[in-house]
Amino acid sequence: MSPGNLFHYFPSKEAIVIAIVEEDQRETAQWFAHAVQAADLHAALLDLVSTSLRMLSDPVYTRIGLEVVAEAARNPVVAQCVARNEADKRAQLIYLLEQAEQRQQLLLRMPAAQAADGILLVLDGAFGRAIADGDFKAERYEPLVLRALDVILEGRS
Repeated sequence: MSPGNLFHYFPSKEAIVIAIVEEDQRETAQWFAHAVQAADLHAALLDLVSTSLRMLSDPVYTRIGLEVVAEAARNPVVAQCVARNEADKRAQLIYLLEQAEQRQQLLLRMPAAQAADGILLVLDGAFGRAIADGDFKAERYEPLVLRALDVILEGRS
């Protein structure tokens, strides 16, 4: 689809970026809703992390993510939308961590909110690595990411 055709569906670049962020928000909510229903929440969390890394292996996905971040830096309306999306993601992750700890499927080495921030920080770092590394491969970075997560949580599955 050409850029001109896109504007038949969206009135502005801002509207396009907001639609992308809102779709990401819907997909993320679905992931977490599915994950929290899993019998093994620790395994579900690790699957979410692995899925996130695999998505970063797609250069189109990564470039779109970079464009969203760049637009958020320039446009306060987009920045608010991105901030809401990130806050929702963080809240869902905190809930998943708390549920996993209640079920005794993992041991958090810090409060759930701090653990969620640590997990998101690691994934944000992977996003930066995917942008900088033209040949980002999830399988190359996954062991490093999982090792970093060992500082935050201990699985009991």
